[in-house]
Amino acid sequence: MRRLKTLRKITVTSVLFMLYLFFVNKKKFYLIRNARATGFQYERDCTNCCQSTIAAIQDILGVQNESVFKAGSGMADKCTSVVANASAWTTEIILDELEKRGQTLENYA
Repeated sequence: MRRLKTLRKITVTSVLFMLYLFFVNKKKFYLIRNARATGFQYERDCTNCCQSTIAAIQDILGVQNESVFKAGSGMADKCTSVVANASAWTTEIILDELEKRGQTLENYA
């Protein structure tokens, strides 16, 4: 029963987060949604929390950095939902920072 309540909280929180993102910016919404799904998939299939998060962000944003990826080898025991959320939140932070600076992803391709 306790697990079911936790699962409901996570689901409701995820839905509200997605609605917020959708109304903020559709392109940003789709990038963040894809980062969440990609991070979840990488952690589920390959494991290694930190590298799964980094790989998802790099793949979604189209910016590759092998040194950063290799540096993320220290945390290999986290769950898929942690990676999914971390991927989405970090992608959102990066996109917000680019927007503040008047830059786009194309500047880094």
